[in-house]
Amino acid sequence: MSANQGNENGGQDNSTQGASTKQLHKEYRERIISTYRPLHRELYQMTPGSFFVPSFLNAISENTEEGFRNIISEPSPGVLTFDMLQPQFCKMLVDEAENFENWVRETRTRILPPNTMNAYGSVLDDFGMERMLDKLMKDYILPMPLHRELYQMTPGSFFVPSFLNAISENTEEGFRNIISEPSPGVLTFDMLQPQFCKMLVDEAENFENWVRETRTRILPPNTMNAYGSVLDDFGMERMLDKLMKDYILPMSTS
Repeated sequence: MSANQGNENGGQDNSTQGASTKQLHKEYRERIISTYRPLHRELYQMTPGSFFVPSFLNAISENTEEGFRNIISEPSPGVLTFDMLQPQFCKMLVDEAENFENWVRETRTRILPPNTMNAYGSVLDDFGMERMLDKLMKDYILPMPLHRELYQMTPGSFFVPSFLNAISENTEEGFRNIISEPSPGVLTFDMLQPQFCKMLVDEAENFENWVRETRTRILPPNTMNAYGSVLDDFGMERMLDKLMKDYILPMSTS
């Protein structure tokens, strides 16, 4: 009994400690942002026309695999390059970081290092760029998947005709007509197009390759599994929610 209580208390202590650390980091950033004066205030708001080159913006706007392939070159096998950022934006970003570091030295402000492996430099998020960088990642980096068509619900491309017919009919009899029972209590039915399944696996593998290449740290699927990725985490949440709501739940309520 005592040991169990000790474990529970320990778990609560760890949880409280994590929350406390997060709050301290938030207060740390707020102190810096309230006193630091930016050199280029225009960097702190997303301005696509000033940040990105036209060819990249056109590809984002077109939002097709072909559009992205048109701006990409491969100077060496497996090495893909494309123009993205305006030179003036890059210069201002470097100037802003240098201005912040000069301010740190002049005011003798203590800042946190970028990570445990690097004691030098600064974190852009810490002096006010978090919102802009989050928007940059969400709207302009993550939208470069392998199969963009997966991210929007396209029933005719996702599902086999017999399943779509049953969904459209929306009756118990209609669903029973597509279900077979190869063993007692084991129910099966055709639902997804083979090409959709292949693209979905390819997309997950493409994301995991990107994670390895960029050394991006991602959360594990759950506490029992340290490997793999969560589809929602790289942009499929809306499509999957619609799939569940419009095509899976109707079967359970009929």
